[in-house]
Amino acid sequence: MQSAWIPDDLDKDWSFTCNTKGWTCNDIGEQWIQRCFDPATSEKANGSTRLIVCDGHDSHVTPKSIRFCIDNNIQVALMPPHSSHICQPLDIACFGPLKKTMSDEIDPLIRHGVARIMKFEWTGSYQRARKSALSVSNIKAGFRSAGLVPFNRQKVLTKIPQQPSPTTMDDTPSSPQMIDPFVNIPETPPRLNSEHLRTANRALVTNLGSGTLNTPTKNYITKLTSLSEQLRAHNIVAERNYTEALKIIHERKERTSGKRHVLKGHVVITTEEMLKKLEDTQKVAPEPKKKRVDKKTKKASEPSTSKSANAPISLDQIVFYSVENTEHIMSK
Repeated sequence: MQSAWIPDDLDKDWSFTCNTKGWTCNDIGEQWIQRCFDPATSEKANGSTRLIVCDGHDSHVTPKSIRFCIDNNIQVALMPPHSSHICQPLDIACFGPLKKTMSDEIDPLIRHGVARIMKFEWTGSYQRARKSALSVSNIKAGFRSAGLVPFNRQKVLTKIPQQPSPTTMDDTPSSPQMIDPFVNIPETPPRLNSEHLRTANRALVTNLGSGTLNTPTKNYITKLTSLSEQLRAHNIVAERNYTEALKIIHERKERTSGKRHVLKGHVVITTEEMLKKLEDTQKVAPEPKKKRVDKKTKKASEPSTSKSANAPISLDQIVFYSVENTEHIMSK
């Protein structure tokens, strides 16, 4: 981090950090809980229990973060998977306007042929966009739409897709029945038409019920027996392939996402038992390999301090967090 990347008029309560990969990570999550969340909420809590509601991203559930929360009377609750778009107030009413306003801020630079944006330009644009998008009305709208203030669980429940109700089979043929409904049934499953099969089966049941066992009906019974055996063989192969694929996927998840397995089915995770399980998964997880960098190459590639201050921005190289006092918003 360099001071030249940060605008001079930026609010003093902003916190910055960086990551070479441009994404948030466990270390940044741990820094945020200790250096941002805790100082901003401890005085307001006045010794009472604090609550963080978050998704299950790895950076939110590291053993170090959970240990800090347990020691400082902070409860961590996890949202159900894939639900932040209907449960998280910022996702509902703030991030959309923020992206739109940010695009408007950057657009003049792009239209004038600027290929890459400087770090201080991007940060300044975000500062202005944030003030506009994270307004009192937008924040209130987010909490209202998430059913939090005022509390209304139906705001979320009505947005959850409902399971389709089973439909009853219509016994009335959708098309006029042919004189010989069995003629449309092929010898092999790949050419089988479901509508023709239903029609032929209805005709078979009708004939058997009336005692009619003519030659077309007898031939269809023989053909149906052969089809059922072929379909059974296809299903056995397909089921076996599906089972093997699920096994491979499960083993990969167990190796790469041990936390997911431990956290499954749990909401409040700030307990000593959950902390022990998270620590165990971190011990099992392989350490990332560090790239060996030739010292001469590294020294030659490092820019001087004076030049790097105005180096072109890589939009994914800076990660920062801001804690904003919204107490006056919720009190209204």
